[in-house]
Amino acid sequence: MHQSIIHLLSLCAGVLGQGPSHPHGPPSGPWPSARPWSGQANKAIYFLDDNPSGSSIVSMQVSANGTISNPQRTSTGGKGSIASDGTAPLARDALISQGSVIVGGEYLFTVNAGSNTLAMFSIDPQDASRVTLVGAPASTLGEFPMSVTYSDTLNMACVLNGGAKAGVTCFHVDRQGGLQPTGSFLSLAGITNETTPPVGPPESSSQILFTPDSSALLVLQKGNAGPPVSPGYIVAYPVVNGRVSGNSVKNQFANVAMPFAGVFVDNDRVFMADPSYGASIFEIPSDLELVQQTHVVLPTQKAVCWSAYDASLNTAYAIDAGQPLVYTFDPSSGAQTGSFSPDESVQGLFDSAISDGKMYSLAAANGIVVMDLVSQTQVQFYNLTSFGNRQYWDGMAVSW
Repeated sequence: MHQSIIHLLSLCAGVLGQGPSHPHGPPSGPWPSARPWSGQANKAIYFLDDNPSGSSIVSMQVSANGTISNPQRTSTGGKGSIASDGTAPLARDALISQGSVIVGGEYLFTVNAGSNTLAMFSIDPQDASRVTLVGAPASTLGEFPMSVTYSDTLNMACVLNGGAKAGVTCFHVDRQGGLQPTGSFLSLAGITNETTPPVGPPESSSQILFTPDSSALLVLQKGNAGPPVSPGYIVAYPVVNGRVSGNSVKNQFANVAMPFAGVFVDNDRVFMADPSYGASIFEIPSDLELVQQTHVVLPTQKAVCWSAYDASLNTAYAIDAGQPLVYTFDPSSGAQTGSFSPDESVQGLFDSAISDGKMYSLAAANGIVVMDLVSQTQVQFYNLTSFGNRQYWDGMAVSW
């Protein structure tokens, strides 16, 4: 049992080898780092090229039918870093997190894990594939920033550091000046005891996210599936007078070992994927003592490490990195309602984002899968083999 769990969790981080890099799909080709566009792109997807020699945001145009094209790099002003499995750098999922790239309003935020900074970009309203760094990347006051969240209500971005100096730092967002630190560094000492770069996925940090009403900030921290099992944490910080308070509530559940990725399905309920068993829905009451409403074991899952939600279809998704499989859930009851699969050649599915009925997922193979959520079919695989190294790809976000 122990060997089986370790094997499955390793799939989240892609430590079992690269696999074939040329699944079927559009032919790959050489693309320059930047070039002018013909016409406008009113929608774009974004992911991080987490290169230790210099990181970039990669933006791609989204067409009217949801397919993607024209990858373009824009420097993040910092360097990437790669987590380890204890013996070697991870082959995929270098940041072992969800939320390393996010879009909030007219801004895009991402982490520079090797420089310990957070970067903020403005998104061109006429061409969403064009992003511009706003101000200088800001120190995260910790080590190995891995996940970021943004509250439009508070005009605040907060970042999760998951290295030897682990904790949370928040920033006021200024349209011209960029990121301005606000509040103190909120240490996670006692919750995690990591190195820089961290070793994982077990016992590493996972994600940071504001509640939809911006009344609280959540941090997901993985435990270990064992044996023996060491439960993870869901740390909840209240927001008081517009600032994140350090008076946190540390939630643990005996049957939740590896909380990896969460997404809100309504104002006070979060759907969370955990590769040690499947998925749960947690209610977040005003006292921040979380209540686990549902706990669904997925017997066929190999590594459900990512989560997503489509409000228009009222469906939550648990996304499997160990195989090309997406599980669907009813967010009201928490029950699993089915599953669907892209082509087997994509091998597994990692960071994902949803827009207009399409799911965009980094594949285990070197490319991006586009899936139609109504027909539950693959509509495109965009091969990135000639564009760069799959080891560095992290995060996924979509513009407005």
